[in-house]
Amino acid sequence: MITRKTILGWFGLSFLVSLLPFAYCQSLHHHPDHLHNPVHAEIITKHFGDTDVDFEHNVIILTKDNFYHLVGAHEILLALFHVPWDPKYNEVLLEYEKAATILQKDHPSICLGRMDVSEHPEIAKKLDVRGEEPQFMFFYKNRAYAFEHSSKAEALVKELIRRQEAAWYPPQNLPEHLIELPKEDIEKRVSAKDFAVVLYYSFTRTSSYRILMELENAVATLNISDTFFKVNVEPHKDLRNALGIPPVIKVYRKGKSYDYKGPKTTKGMVNYFRKEMSPPFHRLLSSKEVEDFLKSHQDRPTVMGYFENEKLPQFLLFTEAANRLRGELYFIMVKQFTPTTTWTEHLDAEKWRIGVILPEKDSDPDIVGKDVTRLINDLHSIEDLLKFIELKATPVVGYRTKRNKDTLYKRRPLLVGYMDIDWSSKGEKDTRFKRHRIAQAAVQYPVVQITFAISHAPDFKDEMQRFGLEDVNADNEIRLGIFGSDNEMYSLRSNERITTSLVQQFVQDYLDGKLTPYYRSEEPLPDTEQNDAVKILAAVDFKPKVLESEKDVFVSFCHPLCKVCETVEKNMLKIAEPKDYTSVEFLAMDTSLNDPPGTYPVPTYPTLYLATPKNKTVPLKYTGKDFSLKEMRKFLDRHWSVDEDMGAEISIVNKTHVPLVVSLWQISPLYFDNFVPAGGTFHRKTGNIHVTIRARIWNGENGYSNWDNVVPITAALLGGLTLGAGALAAGGVALAAVGLAAIELPAWLTAAAVTGAQVYSYGSSLMVISGAYAAGNILTQVKEWTTKGCIVSHGWFLKGHRRFEIRGGPEAVEVEGKFLIDANTMKEFELVEITD
Repeated sequence: MITRKTILGWFGLSFLVSLLPFAYCQSLHHHPDHLHNPVHAEIITKHFGDTDVDFEHNVIILTKDNFYHLVGAHEILLALFHVPWDPKYNEVLLEYEKAATILQKDHPSICLGRMDVSEHPEIAKKLDVRGEEPQFMFFYKNRAYAFEHSSKAEALVKELIRRQEAAWYPPQNLPEHLIELPKEDIEKRVSAKDFAVVLYYSFTRTSSYRILMELENAVATLNISDTFFKVNVEPHKDLRNALGIPPVIKVYRKGKSYDYKGPKTTKGMVNYFRKEMSPPFHRLLSSKEVEDFLKSHQDRPTVMGYFENEKLPQFLLFTEAANRLRGELYFIMVKQFTPTTTWTEHLDAEKWRIGVILPEKDSDPDIVGKDVTRLINDLHSIEDLLKFIELKATPVVGYRTKRNKDTLYKRRPLLVGYMDIDWSSKGEKDTRFKRHRIAQAAVQYPVVQITFAISHAPDFKDEMQRFGLEDVNADNEIRLGIFGSDNEMYSLRSNERITTSLVQQFVQDYLDGKLTPYYRSEEPLPDTEQNDAVKILAAVDFKPKVLESEKDVFVSFCHPLCKVCETVEKNMLKIAEPKDYTSVEFLAMDTSLNDPPGTYPVPTYPTLYLATPKNKTVPLKYTGKDFSLKEMRKFLDRHWSVDEDMGAEISIVNKTHVPLVVSLWQISPLYFDNFVPAGGTFHRKTGNIHVTIRARIWNGENGYSNWDNVVPITAALLGGLTLGAGALAAGGVALAAVGLAAIELPAWLTAAAVTGAQVYSYGSSLMVISGAYAAGNILTQVKEWTTKGCIVSHGWFLKGHRRFEIRGGPEAVEVEGKFLIDANTMKEFELVEITD
């Protein structure tokens, strides 16, 4: 069987895109008149004939249908991957469209495109695109390369023009400079080294190829031997579980590992590793050097240490802390302990001292006792030192920015004062005056209890909107919000002037548990107006309808700009309408208008949770990326609560190779599931009743209606469509005769195509591959299995929990949503009760 893994094994580092650009070329149509750029039109027409391509402001809209075509057709293509609801994307898009307009005029052969990865998750999965924030990928002659440059239009244009020049070459596949290590040799090779780097990769992920290529080039530039290694994690499940999704780069120092925090381009890696190989702290010889360093390094706190000699255990801890906090704080070591403006005279007996010095913007000279240099006089472990630094590097009221909000200000609870901040000579006095009002309250509380900061309001409009502060009196100089330790958000929605006493009262009310979290909420719809099986949920109703509900609640959080959310909503309706899940309420929330509680975080869309009566505050998250009907059903079947009052339940596992329609009958179907995939489970809670168990092969059209009536069966033998020899070529070219594309095919199906089999269609999703001269009884049998049923078993009394399996049936494979049956493997179906 030809698989993607096998192909990658054949071609080593070849990028997957180079295998696929022609896989779909029969199914698309291009309209040159719709193209703004005549060069693009000529390129696409030349390579692919008529293909649908849409433009918006000179940027091509990339889809799953045209992506590989366009990558293959253009020598240079820059792709922007995004989700439409991300505010960062909207900022990047303006510059991106501006760059596209400039390039169209002067360099029309350079193509810029964008793709909504929420609408095309299958492409994002193949390319290992995350989608949480805008991500560029540069394609040159059908290969993908990292592109980490400024998103400003002028910078984008300049870089793309440079890459179009004849003198530019992409990173080459150089001789392997990274040493391949087996898992058992990792510790032995890195434990004694002062500095070592290990790339943990997997060739089943195309991002591993990109990172490996960039790292190989970086190592070649650095020209350092026996320092950089690579480990294939694919055979080692324990490594994958411990490290996460590959590729992962780890930096080792004397056997201790540190996360890689650098860029993913060759140039960026070279600069990063050069810094990493340098000492983690600066050695300064005089008090003047200290003063000069502090004046020129005002963007983050500085940790300063004095040690009588470097054999002291405290020096080793200082070095370890400096390594762990590289890039987050500055570390300096003074050669001799001399008084400065921040260090007082030391005692003769002192052999070491460590202090934290804050930037001037974070210091409040009017607050005495807390906003001065911190000194430490006792130290036993690295944990002690890191805790000390974390606490002391936090000022009374610090200056929180986009750059440091996730490092220096990640501690919760955190009070933020949003205001206009101006550090120029003209505005600094007013900024400090406003901050001082908060500082006078902040000094009353230890850092371990709550942290205080100020942020420039125009930079944090998204946070202010979430706090509900954007409509608070605009004349108010300061607006306050607290990020709670419970992941909730608490705001001071007051038009009063912010004073120190008001700040102190706000903080105290939070600490005393008197505040209510703020949620944006739309006006809830009355129950009388909600006729669908999936109810619309407003934030104000979240507590009574979810947290206080005695039932299971399956809730989806979606956004109007999310295309996949439309699929989720339709599938939820299909699951909810038959009322098979009797103890489950189905709800949907629009998070563009509503905010869920902090215990239901929504990192992206769609996000789904199942809240059972036992886990309302710690709900079960749907972690899959496949939001198909069958996968959502599998999640519910696995986790929904048993309704003990129903008296009985039944589980029927589909052990066949084909999807089934499973139902429980008396006079008509009482319970049914229109799609139970191979390996899936039909699970229902019922009363103590007698039923007939029925099953038939699903063909896409033979399910049951909501009124317990059988949907008319429209399966019809459409006649043989001959698959000529070679119709399934090596590499997985589409099954053109039936409109299917196959990447992975079983041996029997490949053989059938080569020998000239025939395809018979039953409904929209079921086909039979038979020999060239199919026996009529085989085709009749399949037709009966999709209409009358493959299982009809009478007289079952349901009491307690009865478990069954459906076994047998023919071999089958799913290809592009179609199920293909091998007519040469026809076996009878059987229903087996599992009693052990």
